[in-house]
Amino acid sequence: MGSMGDWPEMRVLSDTGEKSSWTREVNRREQDALYRVGRHIEIDYVLQKHRGKSSARTPEHKVVLEIRVEPDAEGDVPGAYEKLLAQEIAQRVLTAPILIVGEASYRLAELGRTPGVMSHEVHRVFADARSELESLIGGHQTTNSEERKQFDRKIADLEARWKDKVIAACRKILDEHIS
Repeated sequence: MGSMGDWPEMRVLSDTGEKSSWTREVNRREQDALYRVGRHIEIDYVLQKHRGKSSARTPEHKVVLEIRVEPDAEGDVPGAYEKLLAQEIAQRVLTAPILIVGEASYRLAELGRTPGVMSHEVHRVFADARSELESLIGGHQTTNSEERKQFDRKIADLEARWKDKVIAACRKILDEHIS
């Protein structure tokens, strides 16, 4: 705990030897257990510049977008991290104002390869959607704006066709977590 013992922080040593402190970001309380000494971590952030008349001590600060903590092969139950990440993605799919079926299916199909993360039935939905998306993208080459419009329509059709199945599979991931 940083500050006056009331702020969750972590200290990071970069590959170049630079030390820095960051707020431990979590979406659910159990994710805090992922932050352990010796784990590799990736932090995506943007630099936000302050206005010229700001009273801030520095001209800019780092705003965290995402933190990925590498699972510990010795200390974790196999698949625990992947299961947590799958639940987080499933929750985002169910609450997002705009559903991106392709991206969610791609990531969840990959996570579902780890035993215990999700049922075979649920994984099959994501794997099939991902496979169809990859075959569509793999054979695509845009040479003009009309071809681009046709490709965009095909992607939209694919997403519409898989939307209900992906949403149902995401609900099952979250239901499996509860039961």
